[in-house]
Amino acid sequence: MFKGKPGGLVVDYLGLAQELKEALAVYTESGGHGETAIDQEEAVKVMLEKYEVCCDFFHGFDRSKWTSGNAGQKLSLLPAAQEHLLAKASKEKHPSEHKRKVHASRYRVVESFRTLCSA
Repeated sequence: MFKGKPGGLVVDYLGLAQELKEALAVYTESGGHGETAIDQEEAVKVMLEKYEVCCDFFHGFDRSKWTSGNAGQKLSLLPAAQEHLLAKASKEKHPSEHKRKVHASRYRVVESFRTLCSA
């Protein structure tokens, strides 16, 4: 929100709206008290495992500018990352339907970040 602006459109780029609604309902029902749904240490462990999977998606892709580059350099990495994923997918001779869905899902995630960053 901008100062003096009473409302605005919220766009769910990453598809998190339903989960957010459910989390807010649980929070409201509990009066803001209670335990987290999962243990923080377990959540970090799972997140690190998912991070490793994501790193594997981009094996062989130079993503160093993502952490060291300026905003323009970071944004320019996203189309290149999509091309990397497409090139990996096209190298598979006879991908299963599951594999095709996995590749498409990875591509859409990067596209979501690109859309979010360029908005």
